[in-house]
Amino acid sequence: MTKQTKQAIEFAQSMRGVYILSQALHYGIKELSKVKGVHKEISNIEDMKFLKKHLFYIFFDIDEKLLKEVLKNENKNR
Repeated sequence: MTKQTKQAIEFAQSMRGVYILSQALHYGIKELSKVKGVHKEISNIEDMKFLKKHLFYIFFDIDEKLLKEVLKNENKNR
């Protein structure tokens, strides 16, 4: 195993790494879900959802809660 591989594994296991991977899965699922017809990779999307739900849920939790709060505050200010 190279030094860079070890560093990448350590980073992936850190809070920042988990956040980045969670964000990547969130947007990857969102974009892949837009694909229509026979080119839609359903099993890949389902596997990504599984990983996001069980290992990389941080971005979704933060993103959705933050978005709801921002929209709520914007509506109050109108």
